[in-house]
This record gives sequence, structure tokens and C-alpha cells, in this order.
Amino acid sequence: MVYSRKFNATFWVRYEFANASCTMGDWESYADLLVYGALNDLIRGNRSGAFELYSKLLAMWDGNGFKDRAFDGVYQTYKCALFVYLYRALGKPGKGRNVYSRCLVIISSLQADNGGIITGYRVDNGKIVPAGDTNTETTAMVILALYSKYPEEVGKV
Repeated sequence: MVYSRKFNATFWVRYEFANASCTMGDWESYADLLVYGALNDLIRGNRSGAFELYSKLLAMWDGNGFKDRAFDGVYQTYKCALFVYLYRALGKPGKGRNVYSRCLVIISSLQADNGGIITGYRVDNGKIVPAGDTNTETTAMVILALYSKYPEEVGKV
């Protein structure tokens, strides 16, 4: 329980624990889950496992975005942000440098006039076409991936 003077309110902070009996057998078919798995491996000191998942992630890259099981014709910007985060956490390996550069181009082209980052995009004749609205989650992921020191900290563990 946490009290906030600013809001003059008490908040409950809850933790969620994974239900190990309910496993997701195809999690490696999703780009975002591969990133989370790789980061988890890094935190646990399993760099080779992190690089194995990173390689699977790179295999989902089609030159414009991550085409995973959830892909429905619209690429998701947050997956580029997650890639950038993992790439930095892994120490910017040579393998994936072109994906990293392209993700930066994509992300920067999706910043809206209000400062937020647009959630999705299509690619028509090589041009990035925004698809969706800005939202806090995507914008926050981009900020953390590009400007925080967290990726390098995760990579040092």
C-alpha cells in the first residue's frame, strides 16, 4: 500500500506471478515475446540464450518491420522500439546493425505533431505510412529504447 500526498489517495501495488501450469507453447512466434525472453536471459546471465532468441527475432525482420504471428498487414512501432532496446542491451552487435538503422528511421518518421509516437505503420512503395494513433505505451517504449541507460545496464548484469 502506497500513500500519495499529491493525489491525497492510497494505492495498492500488486504483483502478478506467472502461472507456470499455463504455458504458451508458441511464444517464440511473437517478436515482442522474443525480446522479453532475450532480456530475461541477459538478466539471468545467459548471454548465449539471449543471442539465440535475438537471432530468431532477426529472422522475423522482412526489411520493413517484424512479421510475426500477430502481423495483420500493419507493422507495430513498439516492436521496433523493443528491438532497439535489445540491440543496445546486447552491446550493439554487428549482426542486426541494418535492422537497427532501419528501426530508427521508422520510429523517427512516426513521431506525430503532438510529440507522441504513432502505434503502427504500413509500407507502400517503400514509403512509411502511419497507421493508428499515438499512445503513451508506444511513446514510452521508444523513449526508453532510445534515451535511457537501462538497456546497457541490463546488458551488464
